Amino acid sequence: MERKRNDEGHVVVRGTVVPVVGGRLRLRDAGITRIGEIEGLDRLAGLQAIELGFNRIERIEGLEQLSGLRELDLSYNPIGRIEGLDGLARLEWLNLRGTRVERIEGLDHLAALRELWLDATPVSKIEGLDHLDRLQKIILQSNRITRMEGLDGLVSLRELMLSNNQIEKIEGLEPLVHLEDLYLSGNRITRIEGLDTLARLKGLELFDNKIERVEGLSKLSSLVLLGIRGNPVPWDVVVIELGGMDNDGNVDGQLAVQYCRERGV
Repeated sequence: MERKRNDEGHVVVRGTVVPVVGGRLRLRDAGITRIGEIEGLDRLAGLQAIELGFNRIERIEGLEQLSGLRELDLSYNPIGRIEGLDGLARLEWLNLRGTRVERIEGLDHLAALRELWLDATPVSKIEGLDHLDRLQKIILQSNRITRMEGLDGLVSLRELMLSNNQIEKIEGLEPLVHLEDLYLSGNRITRIEGLDTLARLKGLELFDNKIERVEGLSKLSSLVLLGIRGNPVPWDVVVIELGGMDNDGNVDGQLAVQYCRERGV
């Protein structure tokens, strides 16, 4: 990225003046795409947010001096590895959607991270998240994940999105006692289980799996919605016992909990 200093509120990229407004640099809004590398941002130490999505960046670098950065968007770049983030101790939001990242790593120093987008990538294993105890939302859908694991350290997590992977079993959620929304649609799950510690869970989305029976919900006292469309659950159970589905394919969560309690399942 070619850059020369204009004033403290602007940078010049390929002859185009890009304003830094409220600590935020948005290259795409200025019509600038196809940038091949990150460089020349070291004098903008006051930056709080950078949007670099939809470019040709292959490597994360040149961000070491941006210690005050809180938001970083690198979505839809051909980035193959998570690196170069060690100096971003205040980073709260990281978007790596649609990159070529195959492994979750390089996040150990992001102690303030609250939201991580890492969907539509070749990632096949949940790992490298042990130190992210402030993370509240993680999006890992449309990847190649086969197992629910590596979540033990996410004690503050509120929202977990794992739809459209290759998961066969619900597991590894016991430490996530603050979880409120869980998305597992489009997997290969055959049974509802492993949810007993999730007393705060409000939404459970299980569309398009292989579930034949409503069970494993008796301890979910906060459940509001259960998404079960696209599963081979008997229709009489859905209509008579659970009150039918709404237009989005959800049934009443409390009716589902009551159904499980009455039957001891």
